[in-house]
Amino acid sequence: MRILLLLVSALQLHPVLAFDHRKLGLVHHQVADDSLGMLDIYVVDTLLDRTLPVLLYLDGSGAGPIFSNVQGTDGSWRMYSTIPFPHRKLGCRYHVVLLGKPGLGLVDSVRGRAEDRIPPPEYTRRLSAGWRTLAASRAIDLVLSGYPCDRSRVAVLGYSEGAQVAPRVAVVNPRVTHVMAIAGDALNQFYDLIIDQRMAAERGDITHAQAQAAVDSLFLDFARIHADPTSTTGEWYGHSHLRWSSFTSPPTIAYFTRLDIPIYFVQGTMDSNSNVLGNDYLRLEFLRLGKKNLTHVNLPGCDHHFNCWDTGPANRPPDHQRMQEVFEAAWTWFDAH
Repeated sequence: MRILLLLVSALQLHPVLAFDHRKLGLVHHQVADDSLGMLDIYVVDTLLDRTLPVLLYLDGSGAGPIFSNVQGTDGSWRMYSTIPFPHRKLGCRYHVVLLGKPGLGLVDSVRGRAEDRIPPPEYTRRLSAGWRTLAASRAIDLVLSGYPCDRSRVAVLGYSEGAQVAPRVAVVNPRVTHVMAIAGDALNQFYDLIIDQRMAAERGDITHAQAQAAVDSLFLDFARIHADPTSTTGEWYGHSHLRWSSFTSPPTIAYFTRLDIPIYFVQGTMDSNSNVLGNDYLRLEFLRLGKKNLTHVNLPGCDHHFNCWDTGPANRPPDHQRMQEVFEAAWTWFDAH
């Protein structure tokens, strides 16, 4: 999965060290945990003296911090963020909580492409579904114990990889009352790659023989990962074996189906990062189990970032950009459930 980068502001600066959490509207809590290491938990500072619902946001994959100061080819610097909504404004409605990934600061400076950054050793050593889940649970406990909170409304919202973490957090922490999963995988992530090859053959982009050869090659890779599932030196597509195995054993659907609290699941039907078929299967499984706590939304013609086309992309700009609409709908759902 690709990490989401959204423009926050165009800033002419050099060392990003000039920025601290207070200038970004955040209160920083650093917690040392014997098993998880150092946790960096941030709370939006808008209305911290009010009793408000809690919203923990978990961003997507990648070894990037919450904010990145990126230097372009023209020499100028721009600040980007993995937060796809105005966090300080949202702090008027909820106590918004953010969680840094292991070994990453709140902000870094990057020359060239942000996706080319080399992960720090601490990130590679610790990053897994288990780490993100337990760290998020600790963040929730910290906020509930340290701020005036409406304990009847504690939501975990995840985007992309974070959407796979969100139901896991709710399973391990009974204080969570709502789960929102946006553009995430319900099924085994590896299965998405198999589906891609089969669909390419059906479209005629490749032959069925070529698709089968690609699938067989993928299975060899999957076998290597599962043969050494805790390795942090073995790597595949930019992630360690530990990261891959932890998100696929078991698939996320196993956590969704254990929950009886309200769940909101949103997917674009043209998402090439998280296949919409996982959402379709999740709906089937909830029907089979007789569970009625899932609200599912499929947005036709939308990709992983909710760029949307009315009649297919055909190598042209999207007809609509619906990211903000998606998150506004999530807030509306949370307020109503």
